[in-house]
Amino acid sequence: MTEANVRPLAGRGSSATARAVAARVLTDLDALVASIGEALRDEIPEYAAMTSAQMTEDVLPVTRRVVTSFFDAVVSGQPVGARVVRSFEESGRARLEMGVPLESMLHAYRIALQQGQALPP
Repeated sequence: MTEANVRPLAGRGSSATARAVAARVLTDLDALVASIGEALRDEIPEYAAMTSAQMTEDVLPVTRRVVTSFFDAVVSGQPVGARVVRSFEESGRARLEMGVPLESMLHAYRIALQQGQALPP
């Protein structure tokens, strides 16, 4: 995949706000990853069928890496580049190898976003 064409947020104050939100997400990362894992198992049958070991050893570490790589880029004020995009690709590939259909993976990303938005201010 080529370098992602994602630019920092435009507009007065929006970059600082995005960095503040990203820093808050990273501060609560353990709770967020646990919350995402619970929601995945509650809402997606393929994740509910996984063993606790699969969630602990395969899913949650990848979830943590993807969330961290994305929000580290935001906090640093850097554009989201190919390295971050690769972490999304790798997580998708790993789930496909586990037999998780594409629609379920996309649903998982929506769940992760919802869990991030539910963090207390």
